[in-house]
Amino acid sequence: MFIRWTLALGLAVTFICRAFSQDPAQGQVFTRFEYKHSFKGPHLVDRKNRVPFWTSLGNALPSSDQVRLTPSIRSMKGSIWNNVTFEGDNWEVEVTLRVSGRGSVGGDGMAIWFRDQLGEEGPVFGVSDKWVGMGLILDSFDNDGGMDNPMVSVILNDGTKMYDHNSDGRTNLHSQCRRDFRNRPHPVRLRIRYYQRELKVEYDHGNSAEPVYELCLMSSDVQLPRTGVFGVSAATGGLADDHDVLRFLTWTLSPTAFAHAEAPSMKKEEVDKAQDMYDTYSESLEKQKLEFRKSHPESLLPDDFAFESPYDRSVRQILSGITDVVELTKNLHTAVTSGAVQARGSSNNGQAPPAPNVVGLDAMISQSLSRLTQDVQQVLKRNQEETNLILRAHGDSIRRLQAPSGVPPPVGVAGQADVSQLSGDLSAIRSDIQGQQRQVQAVLAKLTSLADNQPRGAAAEVDQQCVSYTTVAIVAVVEALIAIVVIFVQKKKAAAAEKKFF
Repeated sequence: MFIRWTLALGLAVTFICRAFSQDPAQGQVFTRFEYKHSFKGPHLVDRKNRVPFWTSLGNALPSSDQVRLTPSIRSMKGSIWNNVTFEGDNWEVEVTLRVSGRGSVGGDGMAIWFRDQLGEEGPVFGVSDKWVGMGLILDSFDNDGGMDNPMVSVILNDGTKMYDHNSDGRTNLHSQCRRDFRNRPHPVRLRIRYYQRELKVEYDHGNSAEPVYELCLMSSDVQLPRTGVFGVSAATGGLADDHDVLRFLTWTLSPTAFAHAEAPSMKKEEVDKAQDMYDTYSESLEKQKLEFRKSHPESLLPDDFAFESPYDRSVRQILSGITDVVELTKNLHTAVTSGAVQARGSSNNGQAPPAPNVVGLDAMISQSLSRLTQDVQQVLKRNQEETNLILRAHGDSIRRLQAPSGVPPPVGVAGQADVSQLSGDLSAIRSDIQGQQRQVQAVLAKLTSLADNQPRGAAAEVDQQCVSYTTVAIVAVVEALIAIVVIFVQKKKAAAAEKKFF
């Protein structure tokens, strides 16, 4: 029974703690970043070494990644103020700062302000006294000997009270928390939230690069001006620290979603006037294009030919392969013809070789040239197959062009021939012809060594089995046709691919 009551009491305490730990502002809070009331590095300053939308006073020195309010020199004062008036009942600012010095005790400190008007140089951490609004004070030096510094405190003023340095502002102190913000491993972050007349300050100790906020102080029923300016100031006295501000980010808070500003609508007369101006300009531009084309006929090529596209590069490589194939075929024909002529010339010398050698040489030459002729015929057959494939692709492309708009064109297998596949086939053809050339060179070597024993009949047979110029011309025409059709198909594919984006 005791255990049951203990568990029930623990659950009740947990529920009560969660209820009281909830944010007083119920419901969702919408935020909107205010860039005109913010700054952060890098590239913090413009060409004139000024922070956009902000004004620096005193000894403040803006740089590309921070604003140094005071250097570690005695009796220095500096501040930076937003020169755009903020207007709103609910807001949140996040300030990233760094306070560093050589001594174990620093001075004097810095302050974050929200005042009804821009501050001037004065005694309160570099700013004038008797302000209207809020000052969040980061006091480094313990003036009253209370052993409670460094300290973060909030001081509210209605424009009639003066800040008492000797008591560290305790006469006007609204709330405070003791936090050591000097010489931290990382910059210190403060998040100040004013929402529905409640002021809450969260603090990050700067122990890590990522912020870890904890509640520093909270005050209810705080009345701040609805319009005002943000600012940060710092001052040094007998002791001195470097006071740097790295970021100042501002958001507007609202319990409802922010309405997006709509673009102002134009009157019908303005729309018609703008349309007439556009039409006139378009007509003038077309006339200028026609005049330029008449005076510069060499520029009539489409813009696609101005630069080499990947498709053009592939076609150029294929044409280069076709040229190599034609050259190899010509060399093959020349080599075989030269061998036959040498054999015929040797047989006309009248020297009759022994009978057994004539029969063996005749059979060897006939067998070699027969095999060579078969291989060349296979190469020509492969060329014919590639030609048929490209012709079918060409026919599919023509049918697509002739198809009416709005009707999906037929898609054939041949129409999807790829340039890389065709390039591979041409490389294979080139390799085959190079192999045949090596075989012809071997046969010519044998013909040269045994040319004196070659009879006239064998030479005549060799001449009949050689590749003629007609065959070479046919191969060249077929390869040229392949190149033309490939260029046409690739251009159609490129045009179809571009149309997909419109």
